[in-house]
Amino acid sequence: MLAVLSYQLYSRALFSEIGWDEEVLFIRRISEKPVFFKRKDIKTIKLTDKSLTINAGMGDGELIDLDYFKKKDLAFFKQDFVESESVSATS
Repeated sequence: MLAVLSYQLYSRALFSEIGWDEEVLFIRRISEKPVFFKRKDIKTIKLTDKSLTINAGMGDGELIDLDYFKKKDLAFFKQDFVESESVSATS
């Protein structure tokens, strides 16, 4: 059991992931399929200490609990994605 848990920690299986590029934002939570959003379809993003809310139009969006995300990943996401989206939306 300890070996399995160690491998999962090593392979990042116990952490959720968030990633993006110029076209797509993806989120993979523990033991779930990844969710993809086209960047151009995202209307609003709200990031708090506990949750991330993505609104991508009528009936398309997510409310994501941030417990299993790494703090440094979320800090980089806030700086690189959320703040740049709000700047480009107001420009």
